[in-house]
Amino acid sequence: MKKKIILVLALFFTCFLSFVACKKDKEVVYSKDMREAMNYVKDFYTITKDVSNFTGDQGGLRTSFPIGTGVTASYSVSVTEGNNDDVVVVQTGDTYKIDINNFTDHDIKFTVTITLKLNDETGEIEWNCKYDKFVLKTWAEYASAEKGETVATKGVVVAIDGTNHNNFYFKDNDGGYYAYDAIIDGNKTVEIGQTIICIGTKTLYNKAYEITPCTVYVQDDEKQTVTYKDITNEVKTFTSSEDTKFANYQSTLVKLSAVTILNVDGKYLWFKLLNNSGDELKGYVYFSSSTVLVTDAEMTAMKNFANKGITADIYGIGFMYNSTFQIIPTDAKSVDYALLPEVSDSEKLDYIANNGVKALENYEILTNIELPPTYKYNSSDITCTWNIESEYLDATGKVIKYPNEDTEVTLTGTLTLNEATKDIQVKVIVKALSRVDVDSIVSLYPGEATYALVVGKVVSCDKDSKNFYLADNTGCLYAYNANSLTNANIAVGDTVKVVGYTTLYTNTNKQYTRELSVVKFEKVTEEVTYNVVDLDITEVCGKSQTETLSEDQLAEFANSEFFNYVYRLTGYLREGTVGNNTNYYLCDSLEGEATNGLVYYYKNAGINDDLKALLGKKVTMVVPMMDWTQSGYRLGAYVSVAEYVETTPVEDTTIRTIASVKEQLITAAADIKENNVPVKAKVKGVIVSNDKAQGVVIEDATGGIFVYTKTCTLKPGDVVIVEGEMAYYGGPQLKNPTFTVLSVTEKGYNFVGEEKTTEEMCNNTVNDACKKFVVTGTVVVNDKGYVSIQGAEKSISIYCSVADKAALTALVGKKVTINCVAYNTKAPGNVLLVSFTEVTEA
Repeated sequence: MKKKIILVLALFFTCFLSFVACKKDKEVVYSKDMREAMNYVKDFYTITKDVSNFTGDQGGLRTSFPIGTGVTASYSVSVTEGNNDDVVVVQTGDTYKIDINNFTDHDIKFTVTITLKLNDETGEIEWNCKYDKFVLKTWAEYASAEKGETVATKGVVVAIDGTNHNNFYFKDNDGGYYAYDAIIDGNKTVEIGQTIICIGTKTLYNKAYEITPCTVYVQDDEKQTVTYKDITNEVKTFTSSEDTKFANYQSTLVKLSAVTILNVDGKYLWFKLLNNSGDELKGYVYFSSSTVLVTDAEMTAMKNFANKGITADIYGIGFMYNSTFQIIPTDAKSVDYALLPEVSDSEKLDYIANNGVKALENYEILTNIELPPTYKYNSSDITCTWNIESEYLDATGKVIKYPNEDTEVTLTGTLTLNEATKDIQVKVIVKALSRVDVDSIVSLYPGEATYALVVGKVVSCDKDSKNFYLADNTGCLYAYNANSLTNANIAVGDTVKVVGYTTLYTNTNKQYTRELSVVKFEKVTEEVTYNVVDLDITEVCGKSQTETLSEDQLAEFANSEFFNYVYRLTGYLREGTVGNNTNYYLCDSLEGEATNGLVYYYKNAGINDDLKALLGKKVTMVVPMMDWTQSGYRLGAYVSVAEYVETTPVEDTTIRTIASVKEQLITAAADIKENNVPVKAKVKGVIVSNDKAQGVVIEDATGGIFVYTKTCTLKPGDVVIVEGEMAYYGGPQLKNPTFTVLSVTEKGYNFVGEEKTTEEMCNNTVNDACKKFVVTGTVVVNDKGYVSIQGAEKSISIYCSVADKAALTALVGKKVTINCVAYNTKAPGNVLLVSFTEVTEA
């Protein structure tokens, strides 16, 4: 019996439904009920075409339909080109299946007929079909295929990914593949050595080749012997770890001989190999618990061989991750060390001093330095007693205070083996590190990654507390991998001091996560407050882009304002599916698909059981923004969530002396340079901000005033009472403000300003501060990235949001009209942008 492919039922509604056409028999006159039944079936199966390409077996064809009473269906086929047994119809219970010889070496043409029966009347729906012969792709054809293309490959299974036999590696004579989340035909278990055919979608995971989703067919239960290929000589010809020659060895069993062990850190064993040009090529073995279990004792034993000039043979699955060699072990014996020559005890100490200890020279310390209490020379255990005298390090090498500038510290110690001893000395660098606010860390992106120290409050944690969200009154960030530290014990509400490495995680141009990778963690008693920013969900829904981003798009998302804060969002909680995962989505309505470009709540960020009772309801969620993917902005672990309760805005009835803006300015003028005068005003707000959202202009009918604030979330047209202190900086301004929102944005609020040239704007006086203007000019950008509007002779500089800056930069050399507000007399050529439009020449 020829092998058959049973494809998933979902294919039926994308392939089967698109190729059907109704047989028109002019000699048959059907009753009204039969015509309605036939039309229903045509619509149900979307029968529209005479001939279409058939893509595989189709199952679950119905024998009855929910129309009228007594309507039944049966199915038959006749082969018009090919062998009669290439296509057969099989009935199982109340469904039919069209079963095709999917591995045929010739095209098949056939006719499928649905026969409907209603009482004593029958009716037929007929269509013609074609199935193309089965073609396997070579590895080169697979590698050059577009992402998302359907591929069919054949090979031998070389490794199983941990205990999950639906994730495995296989190879042919030219290269390797990773089958992920495979469906195994016939409910079989894939084993190493089996020959299989894999049909599915070509995908990429961090540039590594995958096929997922896929269906796998075991072709031969007899297992072949799989072996490791030594690629050491090939690797030595590489010029970098990004050399494309390595692509052929991905997802295959490889061996690297006599590599030098550099370090063991967590579950990573780092090594180096010199290429033929003498350049170092670095890589690592990753002992993931999902692939092979390695105990802490085994990892500790490996550490004894690190940084001592010892070499080893490395075995495992070849991989590329972030353009770096990675070996994924297939068993716990993936590292074979080479023994050093046996020498005297004194010579052993000399070797350790010149190799193991020397590796610490000029080590840059940001959190602590691991000072080994023992070293190993073959089977000899060498003890090391360390002595540290520094105001910056304690006796164990942990940083107790950061210097103002990088500082050299000398560490001394003694090596001992039996009766032999040797004094050692090594110089290290304690790095300077000053405390910064959260927004300072956020603003580093997408610039060069660096270490940073921040104090904040833990506002929420992922389900297993592996990662958490850290906030202060300037913003919020995502702290990653804190549970790798033994003293973490993270809990929501803790105030913590964190040292971490600022990163922008990118995953094959489809995910952008700004992270602080934690390397030092300490609970402190300092009180830290943070702000919750109200955000309209429609501002972030539908913000998804194409999967592959340009450098400009990446920079836009890296600097996106939506990553900075903890938000209060109100929307409808819905459930949807992405791939094989069920996700919760926060949507602006219950209409349409939940996944249609809407903000969604990531399935791993919290405990979904907590949300089930709220599905389909309108909720208010306090939650930080996690990242951006091609599906849209993605929320992190929520701070709180509750069903939304409708409320009616209440007019403020507090007895206050509410003066106009003009009256406040006149009253405060005499004291403004010497004293801070508290003022109040019921005003409309117009948001105008620079990159860090440092300010807003509020106005009423009598005039406007600049309010200095980093956390204001007002929208144009909001009616508020603002209270603060008067100050003077090239013009009057209000600082340390508090806002009481009296009503939501008034619709129809329009910007009306006086038209001026750029030359006139450069001559503004204090009387022009906070007034609105309309200016037309050409967009220019200087070498520092600042955007200006150029007129006939002079230009004015623009303070604006990141998004507006990016949009204006794209219009360099073109003419635009801007609505703006004059800032102050200290910088008469500077304005705050409200909006802009491109000028279209007639």
